[in-house]
Amino acid sequence: MKNVFVCLLMIITTLSVAQENVSNVFNIQLNPGETFGVNNNSICFKEVLSDSRCPKNVTCVWAGEARVLVDIYENGIFKEEQLVVINGNDLALNLVLGSKEYAISGFQLYPYPSINVSIPKDEYRLNLKISENEGEN
Repeated sequence: MKNVFVCLLMIITTLSVAQENVSNVFNIQLNPGETFGVNNNSICFKEVLSDSRCPKNVTCVWAGEARVLVDIYENGIFKEEQLVVINGNDLALNLVLGSKEYAISGFQLYPYPSINVSIPKDEYRLNLKISENEGEN
């Protein structure tokens, strides 16, 4: 019984230490051209380059993918452009901006394609999660 208690205590301590460095988590949705900012840093959903995801109610050999561009800004100054491939795998971008570390993950693109329906580029929405972590500086 004592060993079980010690193991539980170690697990709880490890989990609390691992989560200690996360300051904020933001679940956001952006339309093309929209920007989300935190601490003078921001991400902009620039555009959808392509969307070859398998439409709803269709059997496909390949699930397909969507490719989107996002721009990253640090203190209002353009830092870099990132190509994001959305294909069912959980891609994460890890960025260091100033004294903060950010993990951007959970990329999802809506609406999901339907057969014989064209989606205008301005109707897309990009969902993502931004985790702000304390930097090591």
